[in-house]
Amino acid sequence: TNRYGTVGNPYASPLDLVKMHEGGGFNNTTNDLTLWDPSLGGYYGAGGFVTLTWIDVAHGYRLNAFGSGNYPVAYVSTIQSGQAFFVKSNGVGTTTVVFNESQKATKDSVRNVNGFSLPPQILTATLSTNPAGVSPTVLDGAIEIFGEEYSNNVDWQDGNKISNGTNNVGFMRNGKLLVVERRQSPEAGDTLHLNLSGTNKALPYHWQFTAENMDNVPGRTAYLWDRFLDTKTVLNLNSTTDVDFTITSVAASAAADRFKIVFGIAKPLPVTITTVKATRNTDKTITVNWKVENEINIVNYSIERSADGVTFTNIGTTLPANSNGNTGTYDYGDANPLSTANYYRIKALSKDGQVQYSNVVKVNPLTIPGTITVYPNPVLNKEVNMLFVNEPAGTYQLELTNKIGQAVYKGKVVISTVNEKKKVSLVYVTAAGVYHLNIKGPDGTMHTLELVVEL
Repeated sequence: TNRYGTVGNPYASPLDLVKMHEGGGFNNTTNDLTLWDPSLGGYYGAGGFVTLTWIDVAHGYRLNAFGSGNYPVAYVSTIQSGQAFFVKSNGVGTTTVVFNESQKATKDSVRNVNGFSLPPQILTATLSTNPAGVSPTVLDGAIEIFGEEYSNNVDWQDGNKISNGTNNVGFMRNGKLLVVERRQSPEAGDTLHLNLSGTNKALPYHWQFTAENMDNVPGRTAYLWDRFLDTKTVLNLNSTTDVDFTITSVAASAAADRFKIVFGIAKPLPVTITTVKATRNTDKTITVNWKVENEINIVNYSIERSADGVTFTNIGTTLPANSNGNTGTYDYGDANPLSTANYYRIKALSKDGQVQYSNVVKVNPLTIPGTITVYPNPVLNKEVNMLFVNEPAGTYQLELTNKIGQAVYKGKVVISTVNEKKKVSLVYVTAAGVYHLNIKGPDGTMHTLELVVEL
């Protein structure tokens, strides 16, 4: 009673657990089975136990945790060939598990239930040039491959660089130039020594760093250090990072060891920006509000604005109110916002150089009232020029009446854009004078304009 036993699928095919449950395969066991999922936790762990619990014939067994590589769905009703699992006695009588041919599954997706391999960690450095008016040209590149099975020493698994006539890229390690370097997973402080040679100061150069699965270690960071300019560019560890640079007449700009890639571990954020709001006021200005928690060692907050939500510009700076671990509420007034859409974000700068961005918030464009005008007025040569601005698209019914209310013209125009000009010919108007042009919009709105017609 209350003890577990371990059994395994003896067949070279999957087992159908529903058939076992309904056909006498489990005798005096509980309705739960426990098995090992080596993919549970992904990169962050070595696997874990999952439990299947019986629901009904229509559904089979339900997993207590699903979404892993082995068990991406909630209901599982098969056991793989050779897979072991735990059963538990219910204490009623002798507990047995019986296998027979009829319990075999007719079809099933194969799961790797006996092991788990980590995804490869790869970082590629590609050098190209893109002169004005010329298509981009790849010049050279080198690759880093990381894994616990590799050595940090130069050995047979590393690839030596055979130099080109010009524009060479490699990684320098222990005095050897490598085009392929295999190393153990990088830790904080590890450095990749890029080697660049054969450059030409007449060309504009471009780095592209492509990382695959380099962000699988929590908190890992990396940056490209340009030793000539003394700048550091943060690398995206699961995508691409682009960096432009040039070679000048200064010798250090063409130094072979100008660039290095340095790994680190992210420090705790100096502040948490909890909310950001932006509101357009009645005077057409916009106020940006944000709240923070755990504010420590903050230098300032920069308010950044964008017209497209992609490219941001700093429009102001605010100093921290406390910066001693407390909460804070801030606001900034944008006196000259765009009449179109405005996007805002807050940039927090800490004393140790860390930068943190808030979420982006949007303020919709100004609502400009629609207008319909006639020009010139008086109307010359019986030609009415009409200008529709910010009016709804559709068909507009026109009626021109004289001073005693008689209709002397009826027609229509179709509008499809927010600013559109239309010309109406009043060929049947025979008398000069003052007229009223009645316009019925597609939404039923009526407009009346007074016209002076000169023959």
